[in-house]
Amino acid sequence: MNELEDMVVREYWQVDVAVVWATVQHSLPSLTAGEHTKNNLPDVLTRWQVRNTTERERLRTAQSFCVPKVDIATQGYDLSLNRYKEVVHEEVEHLAPKDILANLAKLEAEIQQGMEKLEEMLG
Repeated sequence: MNELEDMVVREYWQVDVAVVWATVQHSLPSLTAGEHTKNNLPDVLTRWQVRNTTERERLRTAQSFCVPKVDIATQGYDLSLNRYKEVVHEEVEHLAPKDILANLAKLEAEIQQGMEKLEEMLG
């Protein structure tokens, strides 16, 4: 993309976002904490206002983050979130298979005892 195209795209995005900002800002009611989990648009609008300050320092593991234009261009302008977001997986410990089988055998024995008691009660 040459400098003129870059300027046109930048201006287009600024105008487009400004129109969306003005439209949405006046139409949104305030949200409760529970509603925020379903609709985080107010958070997006707040972050947009600080996009040139602290918002650029957010880690790519956060709910929202900034991506340098160079990275987006390198990815062929693919805006898929998975291209840029870093996912941290928590380590999960599992029981050993033998321990799981032992627990299942114990549960099965308890179930059998319960069924025998029920059969005795029914006579």
